[in-house]
Amino acid sequence: MRIAKRRRQPGKRDVHPTYLLHSGTARLRRVPATTQPVTACLLSWKRPHNIPRIVGHLRTFPFIDDILIWNNDPTATFSLDDKNTRVIPSVENMMVYGRYLCTAHARHPIIFAQDDDWLVPHIAQLHELFMADPTRIACLLHPDHIKKHREQQYGVAQMVLMGWGAFFRCDWVSVLDRYVAAYGKDPLFLRETDRLFSILLHRAHQSLIAMPEALPGTTAPEAMYHQPEHWHMRQEAIRRALGILGVEYDPADHPLIPA
Repeated sequence: MRIAKRRRQPGKRDVHPTYLLHSGTARLRRVPATTQPVTACLLSWKRPHNIPRIVGHLRTFPFIDDILIWNNDPTATFSLDDKNTRVIPSVENMMVYGRYLCTAHARHPIIFAQDDDWLVPHIAQLHELFMADPTRIACLLHPDHIKKHREQQYGVAQMVLMGWGAFFRCDWVSVLDRYVAAYGKDPLFLRETDRLFSILLHRAHQSLIAMPEALPGTTAPEAMYHQPEHWHMRQEAIRRALGILGVEYDPADHPLIPA
């Protein structure tokens, strides 16, 4: 595969690099991928039937040799017969925050994260993209979200979604302490941790455009984006995170775009 940078629009600064995949040979590698082992942190809730297939897919990448599954559903118990895969049961549903609690058990400083309702393509290329610039999140971007992605830039800070697959450093999780100091671990924190995390890093991130494969449960009624409070919680998370950074936020400049 070859990774090509998207052409930027004339007159616009390229503050959040976005890449397209083309056939050919990738040329972004600056550090051999095999020298940087990765811990995969998976969230499981209501879809444990998808986990074996996701884990099987992740096992095909030699740089991922530590797979953690944070089980957010205390009513569901499961295990996998693999010395490099561990299931961490949670006594309650910690929602999205479980992704970040999971990193405390990681063997490696580099984390790959994804949700339990997608099969992530091009993980090797995404890893390569991160290793080329390991100072910011490298995430997969669903083609339907390209416009939304552009609208989620707030000055230097940028909000990205992690569920389609993302690489980041474990030690970055400490930025969430700034939110906890201001608001505590409230329901918004548990639910909107991805948005808070990416914005509080206070930098632009990088993305690779590719279509993930939807697994059973992607559009189930319990999905967070179906919940009536979703859009309000989303906007409030953005407002609070930017407020912590001291960045002015005017919703009129950033219309409500489903994401």
